[in-house]
Amino acid sequence: MIGVVGPMWGKKLVVAAAVLASAPVQGATLEGSVGLDASVAYDDNFLHQADGVATPAGASREDLTSSTTLSAGAKLDLGRETLYLDGSAGLLRHLNNSRFDTEVYSISGGGSWKGDRCGADVSLSASRSPIELDDVIGVVSGDKSTYGIAASGNCAVGAHYSAGLSTDYAIIRTETDSALVSDGNHLGAKGHFSYTLDPLSHVGLSVGYQQWVSDAVEASQPDQSETRLVDVGISGKYRLGPKLTLSAQAALAHVFDALGDDLTTYVADAKLDWQATPKVSVHLGVSRSISSSVEIASSYVVSETAQLSANWTATPDIGVSAWVRYGSQSYSGSDQLDSLSSDFERTLLSTGVSASYHVNDHVAVKLAYSFKDSNSSLASGDYAANQVLLGLGLTY
Repeated sequence: MIGVVGPMWGKKLVVAAAVLASAPVQGATLEGSVGLDASVAYDDNFLHQADGVATPAGASREDLTSSTTLSAGAKLDLGRETLYLDGSAGLLRHLNNSRFDTEVYSISGGGSWKGDRCGADVSLSASRSPIELDDVIGVVSGDKSTYGIAASGNCAVGAHYSAGLSTDYAIIRTETDSALVSDGNHLGAKGHFSYTLDPLSHVGLSVGYQQWVSDAVEASQPDQSETRLVDVGISGKYRLGPKLTLSAQAALAHVFDALGDDLTTYVADAKLDWQATPKVSVHLGVSRSISSSVEIASSYVVSETAQLSANWTATPDIGVSAWVRYGSQSYSGSDQLDSLSSDFERTLLSTGVSASYHVNDHVAVKLAYSFKDSNSSLASGDYAANQVLLGLGLTY
């Protein structure tokens, strides 16, 4: 769904709500922020339909989507420890396709600790968002609820060496208006060891494990799929010059699929950041990743993407950004939806430009345009779509 907009961009004025003079911890401080974001987006192909395809009864190819989001956050700094809580709630409304109207929310909280040689972070989160229109599930509305916990720790083990461990677990539930309900969970863990070359450069080794379990629940066809992934890789960040930085990681990965569709392949991610001038930055990124989908009939997805973006700070209050992205996805897995094969491929070309203007420290406006062109081995996945968005943000 193109017209989904989250909490707004740009400057947020973080207000020092109180310096806790009476707090039990000397020097503890509390900071808070609150914001209201509103936007209207016009889509000429909201349903992502191919040309010539009949629009379902009661639906419209074009639509005007409004998004209103209220957000708030607080951070308590206790010195070595920091606690935070952020939340948002919003409404999505559609002029022509009211079946996609929904309420969204997100809440996250956690804390961090920093010692002389070690540090640790832990967080809890919960969110609800609309599912993306997809050429497999078709014109189906619904919501995805995600509940997660994550923790990480890192310790310096020498003058230039450090080691760490991170883990996360998430429960994902997807409900649609076609009576399909998908329950899934994701478990991930990664250990790493790195060597610091200078304050801006490092190299490292990592070992990771991920597991996805998905249940597609239909009255006629209950089904479950499980996918596990193990990877061993290297990573690094290197300053090529005063204005140029390269970040990259690569790993050999093996996918264990419950249906026997195992795969040995590589995953990689590289990003080149160039600060061309004090006001202009350019970013080039390429990646190859493996993930799993609990929303559609697939045990794992191999994605390859390339993206070029540029940002221009015309004045302290005016910013312009532009981007172009090309990606391909290959789906493989069990047939959890009746009469549909989950083995298919898709390519997506997208581009866009946006401009934002900060009227003052509390008010910002944004105008954006984006274009998508999709091609899929499923005929229903061939479409083009344009969107124009106008937004307003208030922060205090």
